[in-house]
Amino acid sequence: MKSILSVLFILCGPLLAQAQESMMQDVSVAYLDKLIAAARENYPKFKQTQARVNAAKANVTRTKLSYFDFLTMSYIYNPNNAVTVYDQSTNPGGPTVRNPNLINGYQVGVFLNAGALLQRPSLVRMAKEQLNMERYDKQESDLTLETEVKRRYIIFVQLTNHLKLKSKSLTDAEGMMKNVKYKFERGEVSYADYNAALANHSAFVQNKIDAEAALLIARNSLEEIIGTKLENIK
Repeated sequence: MKSILSVLFILCGPLLAQAQESMMQDVSVAYLDKLIAAARENYPKFKQTQARVNAAKANVTRTKLSYFDFLTMSYIYNPNNAVTVYDQSTNPGGPTVRNPNLINGYQVGVFLNAGALLQRPSLVRMAKEQLNMERYDKQESDLTLETEVKRRYIIFVQLTNHLKLKSKSLTDAEGMMKNVKYKFERGEVSYADYNAALANHSAFVQNKIDAEAALLIARNSLEEIIGTKLENIK
């Protein structure tokens, strides 16, 4: 039993020693700012909020310009030599006489829609409020995106260090495994101790594989939100 505990302590010793290390020195604020900037430029949902703000701005401008919609202009043209009215009441069968009361040439009319004019200020206010709502939504989206990028980046750094730890532990375990195997072949270690060492070595191998898979998932998650590969962020 003491031999088994000794083997376990030797194999797990590197893991216990490295567990006290910190990952804070691996967190780069400058690099994180670049990741956030890339996400704002590439992430589709964030670009949608900016597009809605732009559309709301255009709607405010359009609504202001529509102040002139309440005015309607029209015109008619009456040539000087045109016969506009046929008057046979005073002289049946006589020649056609043009009505002298009609004005010759162009005639322009302007019509005012009072209801449309009175509604226009409220429509402009509604357009401005819609713009404010879109701006607030974009601000919220900006904060949410920044927080999510930070969260994914920290997880990526954490799992990167976790993989380094597992890789170092596996390397140490492989060295100790060779030592246990050598002692077993010389009869200095029992078969039970040797078998226990094999099982623990297999566990370290599996731990490294799990750490690699977790890191790949975290990397893909981070690249998804920034919209590009990490190698492209300089």
